[in-house]
Amino acid sequence: MSTSPNQAASLTPQSREVLAWLEAQGYRPTVDDDGDLRIVMFGRRYLITHQADDAIYYRLAAHRIHAYDDAGREEAVAAALEVTASTKVARCIVHGNHVSVIADGRYSEPVHFTAVFDDLIGAVDHAVRTYRSTLDEYAARHRVDEIIQKASAH
Repeated sequence: MSTSPNQAASLTPQSREVLAWLEAQGYRPTVDDDGDLRIVMFGRRYLITHQADDAIYYRLAAHRIHAYDDAGREEAVAAALEVTASTKVARCIVHGNHVSVIADGRYSEPVHFTAVFDDLIGAVDHAVRTYRSTLDEYAARHRVDEIIQKASAH
Protein backbone atom coordinates (compact mmCIF):
# COMPACT_ATOMS: atom_id res chain seq x y z
CA MET A 1 0.00 0.00 0.00
CA SER A 2 1.28 3.41 -0.88
CA THR A 3 0.26 6.70 -2.28
CA SER A 4 2.03 5.95 -5.55
CA PRO A 5 0.58 7.67 -8.64
CA ASN A 6 -0.98 4.44 -9.92
CA GLN A 7 -2.89 3.79 -6.71
CA ALA A 8 -3.65 7.45 -6.12
CA ALA A 9 -5.27 7.49 -9.57
CA SER A 10 -8.07 5.29 -8.21
CA LEU A 11 -8.97 7.89 -5.57
CA THR A 12 -12.11 9.94 -5.87
CA PRO A 13 -11.61 13.72 -5.78
CA GLN A 14 -13.15 13.66 -2.29
CA SER A 15 -10.69 10.98 -1.14
CA ARG A 16 -7.82 13.05 -2.53
CA GLU A 17 -8.95 15.95 -0.33
CA VAL A 18 -9.23 13.69 2.72
CA LEU A 19 -5.79 12.22 1.94
CA ALA A 20 -4.25 15.70 1.76
CA TRP A 21 -5.95 16.65 5.05
CA LEU A 22 -4.71 13.50 6.79
CA GLU A 23 -1.15 14.19 5.61
CA ALA A 24 -1.40 17.82 6.77
CA GLN A 25 -2.51 16.56 10.20
CA GLY A 26 0.60 14.39 10.47
CA TYR A 27 -0.99 11.04 9.66
CA ARG A 28 0.84 8.74 7.29
CA PRO A 29 -2.03 7.41 5.17
CA THR A 30 -1.64 4.76 2.55
CA VAL A 31 -3.93 3.94 -0.34
CA ASP A 32 -4.97 0.36 -0.98
CA ASP A 33 -5.82 -1.24 -4.32
CA ASP A 34 -9.50 -0.28 -3.90
CA GLY A 35 -8.69 3.39 -3.42
CA ASP A 36 -9.44 3.26 0.31
CA LEU A 37 -7.32 5.28 2.69
CA ARG A 38 -5.64 3.46 5.55
CA ILE A 39 -4.02 4.84 8.67
CA VAL A 40 -2.55 3.17 11.71
CA MET A 41 -3.03 4.93 15.00
CA PHE A 42 -2.64 3.64 18.56
CA GLY A 43 -1.84 0.21 17.12
CA ARG A 44 -5.18 -0.01 15.34
CA ARG A 45 -5.78 -0.03 11.60
CA TYR A 46 -8.42 2.36 10.29
CA LEU A 47 -9.94 2.33 6.86
CA ILE A 48 -11.55 5.40 5.29
CA THR A 49 -13.81 4.59 2.39
CA HIS A 50 -15.39 6.89 -0.16
CA GLN A 51 -16.85 5.55 -3.38
CA ALA A 52 -17.42 7.33 -6.65
CA ASP A 53 -20.97 6.00 -6.96
CA ASP A 54 -22.08 7.85 -3.79
CA ALA A 55 -20.31 11.19 -3.65
CA ILE A 56 -21.40 12.15 -0.14
CA TYR A 57 -21.07 8.85 1.74
CA TYR A 58 -17.98 8.29 3.91
CA ARG A 59 -17.09 5.38 6.18
CA LEU A 60 -14.47 5.20 8.90
CA ALA A 61 -13.77 1.67 10.13
CA ALA A 62 -11.60 -0.02 12.71
CA HIS A 63 -11.06 -3.00 10.49
CA ARG A 64 -11.04 -6.58 11.76
CA ILE A 65 -10.96 -5.85 15.49
CA HIS A 66 -11.91 -9.41 16.38
CA ALA A 67 -11.61 -12.70 14.53
CA TYR A 68 -13.50 -15.76 15.70
CA ASP A 69 -14.03 -19.39 14.80
CA ASP A 70 -17.32 -21.30 14.61
CA ALA A 71 -17.32 -21.85 18.37
CA GLY A 72 -17.01 -18.10 19.01
CA ARG A 73 -19.49 -16.89 16.40
CA GLU A 74 -22.51 -16.77 18.70
CA GLU A 75 -20.75 -14.61 21.29
CA ALA A 76 -19.19 -12.39 18.61
CA VAL A 77 -22.59 -11.71 17.04
CA ALA A 78 -24.30 -11.18 20.42
CA ALA A 79 -21.60 -8.73 21.53
CA ALA A 80 -21.77 -6.89 18.19
CA LEU A 81 -25.54 -6.51 18.49
CA GLU A 82 -25.31 -5.34 22.09
CA VAL A 83 -22.63 -2.75 21.31
CA THR A 84 -24.42 -1.52 18.21
CA ALA A 85 -27.61 -1.03 20.21
CA SER A 86 -25.81 0.84 22.99
CA THR A 87 -23.59 3.19 20.97
CA LYS A 88 -24.92 6.23 19.23
CA VAL A 89 -22.56 6.83 16.32
CA ALA A 90 -20.58 3.65 15.65
CA ARG A 91 -21.75 0.11 15.06
CA CYS A 92 -20.27 -3.34 14.84
CA ILE A 93 -20.38 -5.18 11.55
CA VAL A 94 -20.00 -8.96 11.51
CA HIS A 95 -18.76 -10.41 8.23
CA GLY A 96 -17.01 -13.63 7.39
CA ASN A 97 -15.15 -14.63 10.52
CA HIS A 98 -14.41 -11.19 11.91
CA VAL A 99 -15.92 -8.04 13.37
CA SER A 100 -15.24 -4.45 12.35
CA VAL A 101 -16.54 -1.23 13.87
CA ILE A 102 -17.70 1.56 11.60
CA ALA A 103 -18.95 5.10 11.80
CA ASP A 104 -20.41 6.32 8.57
CA GLY A 105 -22.37 9.26 7.34
CA ARG A 106 -23.30 11.55 4.55
CA TYR A 107 -21.22 14.71 4.22
CA SER A 108 -21.79 17.07 1.34
CA GLU A 109 -18.12 18.08 1.23
CA PRO A 110 -14.90 16.38 2.37
CA VAL A 111 -14.29 19.30 4.76
CA HIS A 112 -17.49 18.34 6.61
CA PHE A 113 -16.15 14.81 7.09
CA THR A 114 -12.72 16.01 8.24
CA ALA A 115 -14.37 18.49 10.63
CA VAL A 116 -15.85 15.58 12.61
CA PHE A 117 -13.00 13.12 12.02
CA ASP A 118 -11.71 13.24 15.61
CA ASP A 119 -15.24 12.69 16.92
CA LEU A 120 -15.70 9.72 14.60
CA ILE A 121 -12.37 8.21 15.69
CA GLY A 122 -13.51 8.65 19.30
CA ALA A 123 -16.84 6.98 18.61
CA VAL A 124 -15.20 4.06 16.82
CA ASP A 125 -12.65 3.62 19.60
CA HIS A 126 -15.39 3.72 22.23
CA ALA A 127 -17.30 1.01 20.36
CA VAL A 128 -14.14 -1.11 20.02
CA ARG A 129 -13.47 -0.87 23.77
CA THR A 130 -17.11 -1.61 24.55
CA TYR A 131 -17.10 -4.61 22.22
CA ARG A 132 -13.98 -6.05 23.83
CA SER A 133 -15.28 -5.52 27.37
CA THR A 134 -18.59 -7.11 26.38
CA LEU A 135 -16.72 -10.16 25.09
CA ASP A 136 -14.76 -10.28 28.36
CA GLU A 137 -18.04 -10.21 30.31
CA TYR A 138 -19.43 -13.05 28.19
CA ALA A 139 -16.27 -15.08 28.78
CA ALA A 140 -16.44 -14.45 32.54
CA ARG A 141 -20.10 -15.50 32.66
CA HIS A 142 -19.25 -18.62 30.68
CA ARG A 143 -16.47 -19.53 33.14
CA VAL A 144 -18.80 -19.01 36.11
CA ASP A 145 -21.46 -21.19 34.47
CA GLU A 146 -18.87 -23.94 33.91
CA ILE A 147 -17.75 -23.76 37.55
CA ILE A 148 -21.34 -23.96 38.77
CA GLN A 149 -22.05 -26.93 36.48
CA LYS A 150 -18.94 -28.77 37.67
CA ALA A 151 -19.79 -28.08 41.32
CA SER A 152 -23.37 -29.25 40.77
CA ALA A 153 -22.19 -32.47 39.16
CA HIS A 154 -20.29 -33.55 42.28
